[in-house]
Amino acid sequence: MQSDSHRDRQTGQVLAIFGFGFLAFVAGVAFVVDGGNAYAQHRISQNGTDAAAEAGAVVIAETIVGQARTDNDVKAAVDGVLTAMEMDAANSTAVYTDIDGTPIGTVVGNIGNGPVPPSAAGVAVTGERPFGTFFARALGFSQFNAVTQATAIAGWAVDQGTTFLPVTPPVNIAYDCTNNGEPDFGPEPMPWDHGQLYVIPLCSAGPGNVGWIDWDPTGGGTSELIDVISDPEVAPYVPVPSWQWTTETGDIGSAELEDALRIWDLATVRLPLFDDTCDEDPGAPMAACPGDPGHGSNQWYHFPAVARFQLCGTNEDGTIPEWCKIRDENGAVIDEFGHGAYVSGSAGKVCGLNKNGTSCIVGRFVHFIRGGTVTGDLVGTPTPSSIVGIQLIH
Repeated sequence: MQSDSHRDRQTGQVLAIFGFGFLAFVAGVAFVVDGGNAYAQHRISQNGTDAAAEAGAVVIAETIVGQARTDNDVKAAVDGVLTAMEMDAANSTAVYTDIDGTPIGTVVGNIGNGPVPPSAAGVAVTGERPFGTFFARALGFSQFNAVTQATAIAGWAVDQGTTFLPVTPPVNIAYDCTNNGEPDFGPEPMPWDHGQLYVIPLCSAGPGNVGWIDWDPTGGGTSELIDVISDPEVAPYVPVPSWQWTTETGDIGSAELEDALRIWDLATVRLPLFDDTCDEDPGAPMAACPGDPGHGSNQWYHFPAVARFQLCGTNEDGTIPEWCKIRDENGAVIDEFGHGAYVSGSAGKVCGLNKNGTSCIVGRFVHFIRGGTVTGDLVGTPTPSSIVGIQLIH
């Protein structure tokens, strides 16, 4: 015969097991119900933060075209959207950024009635949206907080009529071509600089390197390149950032191709810059390549920026501009470039490249276009369109 104390212990064990099982059940239901709600709230928060950043950028755009706007105006625009979207404006933050979306160290609202900082080209917002829970309350969580971020910039809209050549340098300086025909970035990759003379190698290893691109895959070839370079209006407008399907091989030598490029001697053209390649479309503009970096005819390039690049050339009086010359420490001319492209014959010797780099283009970067329809130049004369654009960049 069992004692009462033993029966009580068994009852207590059953209650404990039931209690843990019930908590596990509640946790599972909370994960499904409150997790789904959290995802929905995050989407709402992201939409609100995106709209708030764009509202702040609109005020900056107004200052670009000469309207008098203050820091308080930017603050009111951001907070107004956050409040309308039922966000927590008091605990959300906004900071000014440059054209690349990098914070410049000034919090929106700290200047008050003072003017918008002259170096400000955008607004980065971190928004908060608190929301209540359902089943998670039983676990001690009565409220969650959706925190999202967004950055929007403003600037003169891109002049889409500028010559767009089918040549793509990488985002970092390529000094030469390796023995395998790949671009050589040196011991520490560095980004291109403004105003400096560069001899950009067109390496010979095919797609994925510095070289030619095809706006109309999968055909292509030298004849198509010549047509596009001679008549740049057939080239597309490439938004940045974006993935583009381009399949032309890396190194094509032709006297006719060289002549076509030299039409643009001393002109400022646009060149897409690439930072990644892929054998399939990754989908989203900022998505990483999910597979192989790509070889052969099925090639996708990721273009994070477009460069405005001035090609070298010869003046009407037969002289070569000073900026197209390389001088030694004593001022003597070491090398000079009377053209912006060397892709035919013994171009490798002119370009100073090894045997796997037989072609180059020569000139200087004027500035870089990042963020879709927005240029990187907020100072001086606007582009011919005279239209200010607003771009949500992340």
